[in-house]
Amino acid sequence: MDDLVSILIGIDASILGWLVLVILSLNVAFFDLTSRVVSNRTCLLILVIAVFINSIGYDSIFSVNGLLAAFFLFFLYYISFWGGGDTKLAIAFLPAITAQYVLLFLVGIGLLGGVLLVVYLIVGLRCGVDKIKEDGLPFGIPICISGLFCVVASL
Repeated sequence: MDDLVSILIGIDASILGWLVLVILSLNVAFFDLTSRVVSNRTCLLILVIAVFINSIGYDSIFSVNGLLAAFFLFFLYYISFWGGGDTKLAIAFLPAITAQYVLLFLVGIGLLGGVLLVVYLIVGLRCGVDKIKEDGLPFGIPICISGLFCVVASL
């Protein structure tokens, strides 16, 4: 499959998959910033592309393990152990991130989320903290940035 895609469009299939993740992440960032909604459909598309990237770079057993881990984490969300579209978004990136970068992915989310929090606190001091408390933070943005970075590192 990888050879066919490379021949047809001249781009490595894993790079093409990453570029599709970039486009989907821009969509997530826009809607999370404007409406604080992370679409289930977009999370599912990211999961499908992540599994595709995983299947290109690794043997099929790793791909199945990555998929099983993602479904297990979705199950934790389903039983209300975790909640929110942001959690589903983070889970969707996991199959494309190798084991050595999973911790970096989580730390990246935390650090970028901290930067986002500081920016929103500064804005809140000027515009009112109550508005920010009411709307919440667009945490999909740090998840996407960290996810894209760790996916490209895993390629």
